[in-house]
Amino acid sequence: MTSIIINNFYRALLRIEEEEGFSKYNAKTLAVRLVDDLYPEDGYIALDDDPRGNFRIHMNDTFLDRMKADIAKGLSISEALESHGIEPDEKSKQVATVPIAEPEPVKPADTKEIKVKEVKPKLSKEQKEAEKAAKEAEKLAKAEKAAADKAAKEAKAKADAEAKEAKKKADEEAKAAKEAKAKADAEAKAAKAAEDTSDEDIKKLKEAKPAEPKKAAPAKPKFVGNMEKLTPTHDKLFKKVAADLNVELAADAKKKFLAQVNALDNKDFNAKKLEEHMKAFFAPAPPETKEEEMLGAEWKGKEYWVNKSGEVYEDVVLESGETVGKKVGNVGMAYFAGMDMPVE
Repeated sequence: MTSIIINNFYRALLRIEEEEGFSKYNAKTLAVRLVDDLYPEDGYIALDDDPRGNFRIHMNDTFLDRMKADIAKGLSISEALESHGIEPDEKSKQVATVPIAEPEPVKPADTKEIKVKEVKPKLSKEQKEAEKAAKEAEKLAKAEKAAADKAAKEAKAKADAEAKEAKKKADEEAKAAKEAKAKADAEAKAAKAAEDTSDEDIKKLKEAKPAEPKKAAPAKPKFVGNMEKLTPTHDKLFKKVAADLNVELAADAKKKFLAQVNALDNKDFNAKKLEEHMKAFFAPAPPETKEEEMLGAEWKGKEYWVNKSGEVYEDVVLESGETVGKKVGNVGMAYFAGMDMPVE
């Protein structure tokens, strides 16, 4: 009985090798496959015995019932087994039914690849020579095909170059013919115009004065001075200084400032910052020697002086320490709109 089980396992392994090979199996997955092949779904062992050909014995209830019936007829266990395809000299063994548990799922990560080296059949001398001759013939055919392709490519390139050159030559000839025609037309037109021109017209053409060429505009003179104009940055600083000194800018204030700084010597101009020149420009003129009656007036929290003409002044301390009156506006105008003339 043991040899039958061994034969069954051997045949199962042969089937796996022929159908799939062992490369995708490891020990665990191969054991699961053998159990699936050798154990039917009813949980009983199925044995293959091949002494007289393929004969399959199922050791289930049907098999045991037949064995009991044979023994009841007076046959021994050995004779009963022989009647079902088992060798008589083999000792009978007790068979128990074993339920088969469901195999655990196999993770792909546990699978190891087994490389099987392919064994090539050994060739005879004649076969080797035939194989060598076939390879040389194939190599020669490839070389001939490559040479033919190269020759065809070169011939095509040559034909394209000749066609291109012929087209270029034809285009040049057409262009030359067109230019010659245009020249002939122009000469014919000039000749016809000469015939139609009278002596008087020729005289007028000779007496006509050629047009004088347009004179080029005179070049802008190069600026000579300390400052040609105020840049946007300078203009912003100019307005800031005026606001800090509470000076109302006149329309020509920038023009007068440029005239003042350009009148300075370059050394004196560079001796001070531009902001200092602006402060000096906005500084009040020295007070006049004439005396003028002024009346004090408070406006928006600050003390001012107003003369009879309605001009508003404020006290400014000069660098020398002297206090002078600086005109800052007029009563009822601009910043002083709403201000009334002070009374004694």
